[in-house]
Formats: sequence, C-alpha cells, structure tokens
Amino acid sequence: MFRKITLKLEDGRLIIVPLKYFPEIQKMSIDKRKKYTVVDDRTILFLYSDSVNHLEDFIGLENK
Repeated sequence: MFRKITLKLEDGRLIIVPLKYFPEIQKMSIDKRKKYTVVDDRTILFLYSDSVNHLEDFIGLENK
C-alpha cells in the first residue's frame, strides 16, 4: 500500500509525498495527520507531533 501525505497550501497548491520519509508522521492516525498548521509560509507543525518540519523537507524528496 502506498502511503502518502498531502499538504494543501493557502495558495491552493498541493504537495504530495510518500510517508516513508517521515516516520513520526506515518505513526499518526489519518485524523491526527490532518491537524497541521503552516507557519511563516515554510514551517509545518502537526498538533500531535513534537517534530518541526519545513516545506523544503516535503519538496524534491523523490530525487534524493
């Protein structure tokens, strides 16, 4: 099963990446993953996680 996360930005863009790059996020239920905030247009904070992710963390991962 392909597990992914989709982030919807305020300007309407969608960022879709595999969860395999984010084990802590992958452990959360789908409902908990939906509870996130984008701060300063680049920092992504999940309500149920202590980790801090940046928009750059979600872009270009398939090329690495």
